[in-house]
Amino acid sequence: MKIGITGGIGSGKSYICNKFSEIYNIPIYFSDLKAKEMIIDINNRKEIINILGEKAFIDNELNKSYIRKLIFKNVDIKNKLEKYLHEKIKDDFERWYSKQKSKYVLYESALIFEKKQEKYFDKIITITVSDSIRKERVFKRDNLTNEEYELVLKNQISDDYKIKKSDFVIDNSNLSNEELNNEIKKINELCQ
Repeated sequence: MKIGITGGIGSGKSYICNKFSEIYNIPIYFSDLKAKEMIIDINNRKEIINILGEKAFIDNELNKSYIRKLIFKNVDIKNKLEKYLHEKIKDDFERWYSKQKSKYVLYESALIFEKKQEKYFDKIITITVSDSIRKERVFKRDNLTNEEYELVLKNQISDDYKIKKSDFVIDNSNLSNEELNNEIKKINELCQ
């Protein structure tokens, strides 16, 4: 089975995916990380600069702040970048998936519903978190300005919508490690 795992920024998707991997040896495809790898891949550099402009890189390093502001303020550029990366990620995931031997795999992506990708998955897990914890995590991890944080949130579908469309939901706001492990165990058992 292909299981999508999604949630808004700072929800703990990657952390929970890593728990599935550590506890149950479930293969994880981190599409958000793969997209970042593809952006900096020298083989994609010409197309990325064509879409985002010369300022996308400074001294061969990705100019994350510039890119974040650009794509959240310019829908056309955002759509071009996502379309370019989506096809590459889709092909890469299918190659990766064909090599897996487990009963199911997890495909981690913040934008499953935003990009209407839910049809590609047998099940969907949504990770939620309270607004205060989300903001604290994101500011600590990503060093965003308040404006950048608000732009990211504005471009993500609400948790309420995702919850209604998901097969499983983990509220990752105040779970103890044991409680989180139990939630993961339940999902794992239902997916075997």
